[in-house]
Amino acid sequence: MNKLLKIMVMGLLIGSTLACQHSGSSNANGSTTDQSVIVVGAGIAGLRAAQQLSNAGVQVTVLEARSRIGGRLSSDRTIPNVTLDLGASWIHGTGGNPLYDYAQQQQVSMVAWDYDKAEVFNQDGTNNPILAQAEDTIEALFDSHFLSVFNQNSNASFQDVINAADNAGDLSHLSPQEINFIASSQIESEYAADVDQLSIQAVLEGEEFQDPEVVFPNGYDQLTTALAQGLDVRLEQVVSKIDYSTSKVVVVASGQEYRADKVLITVPLGVLKKGVIEFFPALPDAKQQAIDAFEMGVLNKVYLKFDHIFWSQASDNFGFVSQTKGDFSSWLNLAGVTHQPVLMAFNSGRYGIEIESLSDNEIVARAMAVLKAIYGEDIPCLLYTSDA
Repeated sequence: MNKLLKIMVMGLLIGSTLACQHSGSSNANGSTTDQSVIVVGAGIAGLRAAQQLSNAGVQVTVLEARSRIGGRLSSDRTIPNVTLDLGASWIHGTGGNPLYDYAQQQQVSMVAWDYDKAEVFNQDGTNNPILAQAEDTIEALFDSHFLSVFNQNSNASFQDVINAADNAGDLSHLSPQEINFIASSQIESEYAADVDQLSIQAVLEGEEFQDPEVVFPNGYDQLTTALAQGLDVRLEQVVSKIDYSTSKVVVVASGQEYRADKVLITVPLGVLKKGVIEFFPALPDAKQQAIDAFEMGVLNKVYLKFDHIFWSQASDNFGFVSQTKGDFSSWLNLAGVTHQPVLMAFNSGRYGIEIESLSDNEIVARAMAVLKAIYGEDIPCLLYTSDA
């Protein structure tokens, strides 16, 4: 028997603009500009910026270190007639969301996803109806304890809110494993970090779009493919130095020099934190301090494909109250999207980092142990396709 295992670490994107001088080009309306720009990074941020600049008549060159475009949008088509998004998968809220509007313009197929269609299983395989409403529990914690915790410490973590609720007796009906499940499934899987690393201010930041949420049965990378149309994108160009000390920016990538008036940096935060790109002169203190202050979140995906469906089709999502917090506790039923017997598990934060040190066989063994605890020892073997 065979197996399918897919793992992808997702990160954050940040951008910086370093200004210099001029060149020449014309836009779709024939008007000319005197600007040239190099965009470093062909993820969705870089490609969208390049598209907008090109539409404005700017001469744009996109440099991408990988052999593909898309950045953290990475769609795998190893299995015939099945597309699995190894990176980003969802549009979390479509109402008023420009990304959804663009997907509609491109006539990309989307399927609504219902997180409320969920069930939660205990370690003995029985249902836990209380935890199926875990989102309501999190909202109650915020309503009851957020302000008091925040007033005591504006830099408090979400773990501090949970501790306050526990000390007040609001969680006395839950076991430690159940409390951990709520933290993992409702917060850590959303923010890709442990609750003791998340400021409650950060949890409240960001704009929420209106429901529904959607996924892409034919791959999220359809959006970046569309964005890249007509652009000058150079693949396998690993940028090592950016010199903006003169009137022209000089970008050194894979032994070649590229020159332009300006450069737009859209590489992942992790690349900037590692310092693999040399800036001359050095980045301004404010930018470097911002790079140093931010941290990367980790959200791992594991896809498993079987020879037939053995789980309930009543729910799009199911959880497992694991002994160790976050240990394969969040699962998604992708059979309705892929039309194949495919499950996906999330592992986030410290546990997501931990499993990266394991072999494929060890990761599969942990995943299968959870599924056997829920559905019994007689579940089918995995079908092998490839791993990543």
